[in-house]
Amino acid sequence: MSFWAALLLEWACGDPRSSRHPVALFGRYAAWIESRCYAATRGAGARAWIATVLPIGLALFAAWECVRWFSPTLGTVVGALLLWASLGWRSLLEHVRAVARAPDLAEARAQVAQIVGRRVETLDAA
Repeated sequence: MSFWAALLLEWACGDPRSSRHPVALFGRYAAWIESRCYAATRGAGARAWIATVLPIGLALFAAWECVRWFSPTLGTVVGALLLWASLGWRSLLEHVRAVARAPDLAEARAQVAQIVGRRVETLDAA
């Protein structure tokens, strides 16, 4: 039920536009972890994943389980909200459409920069 409610919320509302959105906060946290442990090795990548995804995922899962234990109905609502916060497909589609509608390469690069976390200055039209 939570899954379908999250999809409905995503379809109806999309992502809230805020620098305090949970995914935006997570992105800043991930960038902070990366700045401290980046190395071009699988081991460094695994350590970064463990330091980034694992604690947040476990904390959210534990909180959700506590809420579900207290109230299954409230657990469904919280589960839907957690899933909704992590989807972002509507926002991604809007960003991709903006790239496709860009009148020139400079604007397309600017729109791509809204989607990816890399330098876009050297991207060509392809």
